[in-house]
Amino acid sequence: MAKALDKLLPDKVAVIGGEIAHSISADIDLPNAHSDILGHVHIDYTRKQLKMDMEKPGTMTRGQIILQTDPSVSCHEFRKKLELYEKIDGVQGLKTKREYMKKYDPSLRKDASHGTYYVNYTGQMDWGEVADYIESYVLIVEGHVMLEVTSAGDRIFVCFMQIINKDKYIRAFCDVLDELGIFYTVEGPYPKKLPKHALPQQ
Repeated sequence: MAKALDKLLPDKVAVIGGEIAHSISADIDLPNAHSDILGHVHIDYTRKQLKMDMEKPGTMTRGQIILQTDPSVSCHEFRKKLELYEKIDGVQGLKTKREYMKKYDPSLRKDASHGTYYVNYTGQMDWGEVADYIESYVLIVEGHVMLEVTSAGDRIFVCFMQIINKDKYIRAFCDVLDELGIFYTVEGPYPKKLPKHALPQQ
């Protein structure tokens, strides 16, 4: 995906960053929490790195994932999150809580890290006895230039989500797959029709 964006973004964008969701539940000894407790892995690539042979950025990516998914990192990040939640719990009223979060949310600070694109890998899907009858499927969430990746059997499935109604991102992504000699098939596009949610005012 980073290589695809390297084809599209102007040269003034010096760094293209990937943000990958990471379930920290096993690291903090809450294995049944599923994916409601998430950390994030951030991998930044310079434009020069993205023009290298795929093996080099691939090695760098694996190294950053190993380092940032270490349980000690997960526990440190989770501790900071709990401290923020405890402070929010001490604030009275939904409006005041929202104002507090706007002021102290670590993702809104000037030094916060944000991805140019996002990737979630849910893992191997076990469809049981119906697995042989499934030709394709997607996992849909909200996001722009966001990939939801799963695997089933010997195949990998990617749902490529975006907000704008243009095909330049997916075309650039497919161009990279072609350059790397990776076989794929494409379905869609399909419109997202997700319900909107809002917390009630107090």
